[in-house]
Amino acid sequence: MIFLVFLRNFCHVSIPCLLLTVHYSCIFRLSQNFPNPFNASTWICFELAHHEHVDLTVYNTAGQKIRTLVNKELPGGIPYTTFWNGKNERGQEVGSGIYLCRLTTGNLYKTIKMVLLR
Repeated sequence: MIFLVFLRNFCHVSIPCLLLTVHYSCIFRLSQNFPNPFNASTWICFELAHHEHVDLTVYNTAGQKIRTLVNKELPGGIPYTTFWNGKNERGQEVGSGIYLCRLTTGNLYKTIKMVLLR
């Protein structure tokens, strides 16, 4: 029998028959961008529970992809910070408005709303 106890940012796994306890980070987090609203550029922070493929993409409110910020394998347990300069994939500045930033890893995802004011 395996017991999982979630304490703040860690999982406590206990297997009584083996008297084994393992601690590891259970964080999957996409923090609100800073500053928000922003003019021209913003910082986006995220954290992963374990090593996996990460896709961090900015969309407009119509669901169209504006820019992929991260699309690669990353180790977990490390806080990451990335930067969006308010430009699309072609390097053109996008207009003022609401944009969505979506972090996807495996079967987990989280979306934040960002406001660009030019």
